[in-house]
Amino acid sequence: MRTPCFFKAVKISIKFEVDEVKPVSDKWAFARTRSAFTLKVLGADIAPIPDNNQEIFLLQKEADGWKIARYIFATTNPPAKK
Repeated sequence: MRTPCFFKAVKISIKFEVDEVKPVSDKWAFARTRSAFTLKVLGADIAPIPDNNQEIFLLQKEADGWKIARYIFATTNPPAKK
């Protein structure tokens, strides 16, 4: 499998905090998380870009274990000043 060019051009440092994991059936569960990360464009004179999100992962149990079936996120950063 080839690595997309995007991942060769940036360095991402990320930390997840798991707030809740809740099974809703034998084959489905969801996880609520928060993340804080920085994205650094490699080879560019640009300061690292920080971001903070909250996420929901919808997990589906398959024969070989739990897999991410859906993912949704929203930033928790304050709106940009105009």
